[in-house]
Amino acid sequence: MLSSNEEFTKVYRGLYITTDGDQDGAILNIDYSHAATTMVMYMHKDTVVYDYEFIMDYNSNAHFNEFKHDYEGTASSEYFDILNDSSKAAEKYFLQAGGGYMLNISMPTLNDVNDLLGVLPINKAELIMPVSSNYTDGFEPGEYFIMWRVNNYGRDTSITGYNYPNYGGTYDSYRNEYRFNITEHIQEYLSGAVGTPIPDVKLEINKPGTSPNRVILNGNKADTSNGVKALKLRLYYSTLNE
Repeated sequence: MLSSNEEFTKVYRGLYITTDGDQDGAILNIDYSHAATTMVMYMHKDTVVYDYEFIMDYNSNAHFNEFKHDYEGTASSEYFDILNDSSKAAEKYFLQAGGGYMLNISMPTLNDVNDLLGVLPINKAELIMPVSSNYTDGFEPGEYFIMWRVNNYGRDTSITGYNYPNYGGTYDSYRNEYRFNITEHIQEYLSGAVGTPIPDVKLEINKPGTSPNRVILNGNKADTSNGVKALKLRLYYSTLNE
């Protein structure tokens, strides 16, 4: 009856793997694309033993994770500060993979650059995002961020220049920050290029469906006393001589 993978899926729609209890907690990651990943069913009839190896190909088998977060009693007190007080939303930004939270960054005053200077060549545009010094509670920040922009149809799409070598987005443990080079994205917006209706961007931690990482960033209105750095967009531009 279950002579092939196709016949098996007609009877069994899938497998649900979960934990038994929530005492200490752990994260188990299964790499479906790895050649060593397999699932074998062993059977016997009388004294003869049979085995059947299931296809675990990443591209041909649907799989998903379900995360349920309970922040009560955790060390993420910063999260509650942000969640319960909207006035602090610009002081700190909370990102979490594993079905957690993305970050939306709007740039409502970017048009002032055009109003003040006119359409000028943007030599470099850096989005600098310092990590809060209070993040060290056992949770590692994401290895890198994924950035999206919104196109004319309101859909998330890749930002221009994301595949360039100097694009950035990787966590810098020495500076304790993330940096993105979004020069072309900003230049396209300021010049009114088609497909760049707004300059706003969205960020999420890499592997958002499987990673347990989370990070707290200093916002653009973070208290910069005692050497604390705030999130900023730094523009380098050229002026034109008459």
